[in-house]
Amino acid sequence: GRGVRLSAGVRPWWAWLASILLFAYVGVSILLPFGTLILGSFTKLFGFFFLADAWTAKHWLDVFNDERFFVSIMVSVSLGVAVGLAGLSIYALIAWVLVRGSVWGAGIISVLVWMPWAIPGLVLGVTLLSLLLNVPVLSALYGTIVPLVLALIIKELPIGVQLLRSSLSQVSVELEEAAKIAGAGFLVTFRRVVLPLISPMLISVFVLVFAATIRDISTVVLIATPGMRTLSLLMFDFAVSGRFESAAVIGVLIAVISLILTAISFRLGRRMGIGH
Repeated sequence: GRGVRLSAGVRPWWAWLASILLFAYVGVSILLPFGTLILGSFTKLFGFFFLADAWTAKHWLDVFNDERFFVSIMVSVSLGVAVGLAGLSIYALIAWVLVRGSVWGAGIISVLVWMPWAIPGLVLGVTLLSLLLNVPVLSALYGTIVPLVLALIIKELPIGVQLLRSSLSQVSVELEEAAKIAGAGFLVTFRRVVLPLISPMLISVFVLVFAATIRDISTVVLIATPGMRTLSLLMFDFAVSGRFESAAVIGVLIAVISLILTAISFRLGRRMGIGH
């Protein structure tokens, strides 16, 4: 190590060009739509930013005064937390079976995990609605939050399982074997050895699932009853009724909630020593 001296290299022109293209892509694909959404929520007529006296905060007040708004916030947050926590347990167990297990048909399971992304969300919602209405035991759950949780856990199954699967494959199997030699059973080993080691990925999966849950429309639009309207469905209702400005308000709030949750997860990650 002492015989090596590293010096900063000169960046070639194509490195600067690549950086410019990346920043331009982020600006056009993320910052520009979000900025337009924010501006649209403060205009009297969505999309007309250059009219005389075009700005107003009336749409924000209308949304806050709508009795469905706070109910939708509670449903969205509860649904996101429920899907995130329940989904993590299911995704982690399936990922462990695919990485560590020697069960027959693991290859088939690995392929079937991708099926929810091969099926359109609306088709998945229709299928679940049919089961809820035609199966006597499941019909008792209609109108509750349970069908929404099940639908979204299935919908986010591919990303949850695949991310945790890649994280588990980096954990040495000898650690689990050492826990078993010490007398720990599967559940104790899984809870006290495996899960702490993959906790950075658990946080990432929770954030991704939560964000996907609160913005999903196609999967839950048919199985959500009027008392179980999420923020995304309320935004959809505003858009269908021609209230695009109020829909933009909800869109901004959904984005802000997702950003706040991401910031919290990053802070937790730094406290756990995960890094930046």
